[in-house]
Amino acid sequence: MFSQAKEYIRLNQDIKTMREMLTHYEHTIDQKDHTEKNLNKALDLLYNKTIAYRRYYEWRIVYIQRQRQQYALALAKRFYEDKIKRVCENFEIQMIYLHLFVFRKH
Repeated sequence: MFSQAKEYIRLNQDIKTMREMLTHYEHTIDQKDHTEKNLNKALDLLYNKTIAYRRYYEWRIVYIQRQRQQYALALAKRFYEDKIKRVCENFEIQMIYLHLFVFRKH
């Protein structure tokens, strides 16, 4: 009977130890699950940031190209207008010379 009581106490202690181990393992698994969720959340955030940055830079490239195109068009327009002015000024000067020298002689 005494050995049965001893065996019972030992088994109770084993059960208690196993419960503590089970609680510890459950806590460890919960921590790992929490860590995994945090890691997935961080990866999703990083992925979304990467996509946002890519879209921003794609937009920026298109915006810069449009700005360059507008600048080139404005420059071409200015060049064309300046050329037309020079042609008109040359024509005006020629008309003045014609008027002064050709028409005055008659």
